[in-house]
Amino acid sequence: MNSNSNSGKLSVSLSFVLLLWVFLPSISMADGTPEKQMALCLQISHFHSQKPLGRWALESPHFALSFVHSVSQTPVVDFYRLQKKNNTLQITQVAERFEHHGAGLPSHVDEGSHWIHQNGYFWLTMQRPIAQLIVRTDKDYNNRLHLDKQVYQLNADEDERSVGIDLNQWPDAALWIQPITCLKHTKR
Repeated sequence: MNSNSNSGKLSVSLSFVLLLWVFLPSISMADGTPEKQMALCLQISHFHSQKPLGRWALESPHFALSFVHSVSQTPVVDFYRLQKKNNTLQITQVAERFEHHGAGLPSHVDEGSHWIHQNGYFWLTMQRPIAQLIVRTDKDYNNRLHLDKQVYQLNADEDERSVGIDLNQWPDAALWIQPITCLKHTKR
């Protein structure tokens, strides 16, 4: 009779392990939120206070920042990609588009970069890791954050001032843009 009770305990233990094996891979957060409900997001915080100002769920790992260059007064767009590296989310700048060279804009190609001139724009492609993305807003420079489909519209040479999240709603501020994991239904 003792062997039957041990067999029952073994059967219950195997069932429990099997349940854990089936359901545990779908849980990614410490609070038990299923992974399929999680999304890659960008969070904007005030840099100095670190107070969160907004959070947006992304459909793709690509985003862009646009602004008007302070000297040439022409549009500049920086393109970024989010990727996991060493189990952390990292921002990598992958391209920059501008009309005229000016202070602070690239004037030569670094190793691993590539120049093209197309439709009146200079394009510089790169793989530049960004440890901390801080954007300084100024009402005169039309700072915008472009997400998902807006990024592809920018690639098609659409006016960057017509789309995007207006970062100047936080005037003359240093904004910290960082990748995080959040719930998929996070509002924009």
